[in-house]
Amino acid sequence: IFKANKNSFTLFTAGCQDVSDSNMLEMISLLNRGEYMISQTNAAFPRKLAALVKHATYLAASNVHITTANRSQPIKVELYPNSPIAPNLYGDKPYTIVGKIDKLADFDLVLQGRFCDNWILIKKKVSFSSARHGGHSILKDFLNILVFPDLLNINMYLRT
Repeated sequence: IFKANKNSFTLFTAGCQDVSDSNMLEMISLLNRGEYMISQTNAAFPRKLAALVKHATYLAASNVHITTANRSQPIKVELYPNSPIAPNLYGDKPYTIVGKIDKLADFDLVLQGRFCDNWILIKKKVSFSSARHGGHSILKDFLNILVFPDLLNINMYLRT
């Protein structure tokens, strides 16, 4: 499915109760810029599926590309996942971008995507003027974000 997609569609998957292939369904969704929904009960499935379909209608940008820019000094910023495949941007949920930087320096985060036939550009200044070095708790939060990516808004967690 992933190879055939070529950014032409987004695939959402849904499961109910103890889906034996839930990991596979979630991976298929993530690789095709969609989302996975699971319902713990059969009775809640229609309501959760309706919420997922409604969420899909709030598409703000597809074919999202994320880059960084810094005019003042050279810095190295790694964004995760380090892939040209970035999730679609939806207007009803926060967008999470996780990364690592080699030194505490301000930079611009540039998010580009398509909405219908138009390109959109979102530029966000990331400032570390009040940043602090983090310990184990920030690493734990970082790992949780990688596993549960919709926990944060546009924030950068760092470990130096």
